[in-house]
Amino acid sequence: MDADTKQTAVSPQSNFNTLAGGSLPSFTLLEVTGDRKLASIAPADVGLEGRVATAARVPLNELSCEQVRLLVSQKTGLEWLAESVARFCMLYPQAECDIFPGDLTINALLAWECLYKFAPTATTQFIGGDFTWLIDQASEGQDALLEEALRGLEAAKVVVDQGNDRVG
Repeated sequence: MDADTKQTAVSPQSNFNTLAGGSLPSFTLLEVTGDRKLASIAPADVGLEGRVATAARVPLNELSCEQVRLLVSQKTGLEWLAESVARFCMLYPQAECDIFPGDLTINALLAWECLYKFAPTATTQFIGGDFTWLIDQASEGQDALLEEALRGLEAAKVVVDQGNDRVG
């Protein structure tokens, strides 16, 4: 399967666990965190908090790509998601999980310190990937999110290249 076909095989509703290699457990974030604030938000609530609350009630192995992108953007549940996120982003760097092509990868770069903390080997492999597509997109215009992701990538490369165990 070529890179373009791999990217289009992913949709926001695709099962993230299946695409990332199938290693996520069957518990929910609410079950393992006991987060009372998150538990108090009704899944029917409109907006960001409601979407996060809904995702927190779904078993990790049943999360959609869209839900994982949302959780990564909020740096929520990365203790359990980090390795699978890094692996997914290596396989499908430009996949459109929710908003635009490469959205999960860009959010993973923004959260690279958390990924590295919980999954240093997988994150190191992810950071060593080909990000030419991202550099090309960022050079096309003034997009603050892409520029921030590139800064995250450069910072991660410094840490990885130096073999640092500590970040931040």
